[in-house]
Amino acid sequence: MTSSPDLATLWSLPDLIAPGAGTAVASAGWGLEELGISLEAAPLDKGPEASLDWRSGFERGIEAGRSEAEQSLASPLLVLSHLIDRLDEAYAVWVRDRELDSSALALVVARQLTQHEFAGHPELVAGLVSRAFAELPGDVSVVARMHPEDLEVVQTSLVRESGASAAIVTWKADDTLSRGDVVLETPARLVDGRADTVLRQLYERIAHA
Repeated sequence: MTSSPDLATLWSLPDLIAPGAGTAVASAGWGLEELGISLEAAPLDKGPEASLDWRSGFERGIEAGRSEAEQSLASPLLVLSHLIDRLDEAYAVWVRDRELDSSALALVVARQLTQHEFAGHPELVAGLVSRAFAELPGDVSVVARMHPEDLEVVQTSLVRESGASAAIVTWKADDTLSRGDVVLETPARLVDGRADTVLRQLYERIAHA
């Protein structure tokens, strides 16, 4: 082969000599033109339509890539979103539990303070019992139970008052009750004035608020 400045140089097969023959067989010339191939590059169309087509194709490619990326990330993002929701729920429960713990602690402290206050001032118990009697009909029979140390002071105080007659009140000392606790029993109802009961009801209201 030899080089030439032409775009292509046809290459021909060498002459073939058949065995026993003295003449050469000329090879057929196979060129790019015979095969319908041209080495000339197609001219680039730089008109406005070509520019619009290129931009449109570019934007479609970007959009297709973005869509594929979003689809590939959709599942992990969904899992992450669910995980965040679960963490938020767990944190809310934890905060609520801590609030209830704080409320319970405050009620325990309040119980200790009130018990100490009633022990030092039994007349306070007498005031509570007097207000409870005021809510009951005057002719009803009442069984009043309270701590033995509170009973003497309360009984003496209320017997002197017109609002509580000894004829319809039966006083009972109950050493299972704490200082300041009062339980009133009538044929129709039970008034549970124990501090533990009151504080428990208050705690339940806070818990269900």
